[in-house]
Order: sequence, then structure tokens, then C-alpha cells
Amino acid sequence: MATWMGVLALEVGDAATQSRLISRAGADALTPRLLGQIGRLLPAEHPYGFSWAAALYDPAQVLRRGFPVHVEIQDLFLAGREKGLDIGQSLCLMQHQGHMPTRVLEPDAELGAGILQVIPVVLTGSDEAIDAARETLESSLYEQGLVDAGSALSLSEDLGSPLQHVRWMSLLDMAAMMAAQLEHVGLAPAWELIEEQLFAPRPRELEVTSALGLPMRLDSTGLHVGFLPFAVFARARPDHSGSAALDDWLGLVHEFRQLQALFAAHAMAPLVPGEQDGFLTETHSEGPSVRYRLHTHPALGALAWSGFDARGALVEHRYPLSTVAIERFIRQLRSADVAVESVRVSLAADGRDLA
Repeated sequence: MATWMGVLALEVGDAATQSRLISRAGADALTPRLLGQIGRLLPAEHPYGFSWAAALYDPAQVLRRGFPVHVEIQDLFLAGREKGLDIGQSLCLMQHQGHMPTRVLEPDAELGAGILQVIPVVLTGSDEAIDAARETLESSLYEQGLVDAGSALSLSEDLGSPLQHVRWMSLLDMAAMMAAQLEHVGLAPAWELIEEQLFAPRPRELEVTSALGLPMRLDSTGLHVGFLPFAVFARARPDHSGSAALDDWLGLVHEFRQLQALFAAHAMAPLVPGEQDGFLTETHSEGPSVRYRLHTHPALGALAWSGFDARGALVEHRYPLSTVAIERFIRQLRSADVAVESVRVSLAADGRDLA
């Protein structure tokens, strides 16, 4: 038994107000329309099973190693064979009381609802049938892949949001689109690692550099992304003035957080060399810290905590690497009744207030 994995890609006009789940009535009405269209594109000499999940997913949720959403759909189709479901029939997996049938099929709420959403589709058949389907679909979807106007209108009305385009795509087509979008925003090096993790049976060891110079490496131990505390960054640029060094470092923080979010969306948790409990910590004395100064930025939020002992001497700088680490440390300080002064990031005369 073989499979072809694809999606219906939707460009949503008003992503903020749309539903992520297609209604049961809407899914029932849409299934024969989709079957009719995909059937016209498939080789007539082979029978196929058609299964899909009636929900909208961020592309990153379906582009994860092992393609768990599509595999779950396929596994449920195969499980249905015990009840008489077989090749030549269709299966629509839809919501019940606001939830999809399994946890894997729940749209990831943390990814939000962006302008581009996808509906996962799986074709099942013999090896020969899927080989023929793949050859046909890969050559015809670009020219003939637009969903008919009636299906698009039905989807739009059910979701309560206008749809700009609805198109059939293979997962390879979807990946190529994501690669182009990330290249446009300067994140192409990160996609090299994501693509290797997605499609390589045994991912190779790869090392790339971000647009601003952050090292990224994929190896047998996982994904590694470098990050520089401000002190290290500033010392490496002695020719920069204080404000220039800080501006450049803030750009690095922004890029690092973009990379973190991108990798997390594709279920790739980056490791940071030197990280402990979600922080990079520079220790200056034994402490303990009885007072902290939180350095914040209007757009980036918490950047670092500076800890001081009872005499006012610097004990440590703590650089948080995730929102979870920030929230956990705030709770720890509150429970220990440690004083925290919050200040906007500003530079001392020597340009080294975090150094």
C-alpha cells in the first residue's frame, strides 16, 4: 500500500476572524466536489482511496519530519478497512463538538491563523497506482490545480472568511513555496536545515550561517543555534561605538527569536551552546544576588537580568532564551521576594551597561 500526500492551499482574506474547523455539513458537501476534481486528474485505470481532514493548518504543522498529520490521516484510513473502508472509497475526518478526532489532527493553536492555510489530503493505492498518480499530479497540478469556483465559494461561506485562492499542491510544491517565502525575508539558511530534516531519510550534518552571522548546525545530536550575550558581542566589535554595538546586538536578538519561532513551528527545538535552564549566564562573582535589574526593549521585551549582591556589586547577567524561561524566572523572583528594577535598555558612558 502506497500513498501520495498533498494539500489544498488556501490564501485567506481575513485570517484573524476565520474558523480553523470546517463544519460537518460543510465537509459533507465539499467531499464529492473534491473527489470529482481530483478524480479528473488521476489515471482512470487505477482505483484510489481518498482521505482528508476537514480543518485548516499552518503549513509548518504539516511540514514536520515524518509528516505526522498526513500519516495520521493515512493510519485512520487503514484502520477503517476493518469496518469495510477500502480503496475506491473516501474518508473525511471532521470535527465533533469543536475538536478533531485525534490530538495529532488538532490545528496547532500556537501557530495562530496566518494568511496561508492548508487542508491535508492523502491518496492511497497500490505502488503502481501511486507511482502513476505522482507522475500525473506533479506535471498537472501547476496548470490544473486551482479548485473550482463552487468548492472555493462553499469553503469561504463555511469558514466565514473570503478566500483569495484555493489550489491543490503536493507536499514538495508546498515546501518549495515555503522556501521561496523564507528566502524573501532573509531566512533561507534556516530552511536548508528544515528541508534536510524533512526529506532526508538520514539527515546529513549541515552547518550554515544566518543573515546576521548566527551559526546554525544540524547533526546527530540535534539542531544547534549560536547566541552571543551582549558583553561577548560588544567586545568582539571594539571599533563600534556603544550605541552602534547595542543596535547591532538588538538586531541579532530579533533574528535569533525569529529563528527560534521558525524552527519550533516545524517541531525542531534548537539547542544553544552554554544554555542552562533556558538562560545564558555570565557570572562575575559568587553572590548571591539580592536585587536584579531587568533590561527591556519596547519591541523585544525582556533582554537580560543583572543581579547584584547586598553591597551593590555585580553578580551575574542572565540572558533568557525563551518566553518560558522568562516567565519561570519572574515567578522564582516573586516567590523569593527579590527586588527587581525594570529599565529600558540604555548605555552607560562606556557603552557597556550589559558588559
